[in-house]
Amino acid sequence: MRIAALNSEIYSRSSYTPAGIYRGDSLPAHAEVIIWFPIYGPDQLFADLNNLMFDCGNPGWDGHNAEGISPESYRLARTFIHSLPPGIPRPTISADPDGCVTFEWQLSPRRLVLVSVHPDYRIDYAALFGDAKSYGSEPFFDKFPTGLFDLIRRVYQI
Repeated sequence: MRIAALNSEIYSRSSYTPAGIYRGDSLPAHAEVIIWFPIYGPDQLFADLNNLMFDCGNPGWDGHNAEGISPESYRLARTFIHSLPPGIPRPTISADPDGCVTFEWQLSPRRLVLVSVHPDYRIDYAALFGDAKSYGSEPFFDKFPTGLFDLIRRVYQI
């Protein structure tokens, strides 16, 4: 389902989420809140990645001894973006001090998935769902891992 928002961005309904996970809301615990995610194209993520490469492509970008994003990490991050399944919520992209590119899907500080794309054709991931944790490493060439998609779905309960 798509709707047009006031600021003319297009949004997609992903799921119903119990209102209890939103702290500070005055909604009753049994109420449900609909979460809407912007529909985006890969061009927006590529622009984010290009900006990240510009900001973090040189050694010491963090003011310390961080490695710059390598050309191979950048290329594999582009491949990772191409592999994202349709309808997946938009991740936040950042750089790691070891020169890897990280994709983050976060609903709250206790509901998130982080994926680091390494230049040696592997991805490391870590997920947090309240007190439950999941983490691992997988080879990555060009196909988005099914298990990773399941973890991201679990963050948003979609």
